[in-house]
Amino acid sequence: MIKTLFKLLVLLVIVAGGYAAVQIFWERPYGNTAAVQIARPAQTVYALLTDTKLLEQWVQGLDQAVPLTQGGLQVGARRREYLVFDGTRYRVDSEVLAFQPNQSLRLAISSAGFSAVADYTLVPTTGGTMLTLQQQTRYTVMIGKLFAQLDNFTLQKKLERDLLNLKQLAESR
Repeated sequence: MIKTLFKLLVLLVIVAGGYAAVQIFWERPYGNTAAVQIARPAQTVYALLTDTKLLEQWVQGLDQAVPLTQGGLQVGARRREYLVFDGTRYRVDSEVLAFQPNQSLRLAISSAGFSAVADYTLVPTTGGTMLTLQQQTRYTVMIGKLFAQLDNFTLQKKLERDLLNLKQLAESR
């Protein structure tokens, strides 16, 4: 009986170790998609999406957003954001990779532990605008890679809440 339990324990350790090794050494992006229908025209939604001063009103946990470059929205424009979660303040840097006014915005996002590309797409509909966010995230530190599945689930919920917050803000104007 003890031999059988010991063998099961060894097998469990091997499986858990294999899972950890795959998570740590297998480089792969984690994708998230969130969408929301907003009863406002695309230009109203786009203005809320791109105005640094308004981000704190709809991005959960955003404490501060600071432009790092002059000239407003343009390819190469950078900003630094500070987000607070569970009492800890995190720094996140972003850079505009591409945009088409009132249609799309592509950002490169980086922080200690991860990098991501976020694509916002706005499509006019009869009821307003369909806003879709697709984000590809790569974890760059061992602990992030190990817990990537859990973190990705949490990120999905955050992105969905952020878009709902944006919807409420846009529709209240």
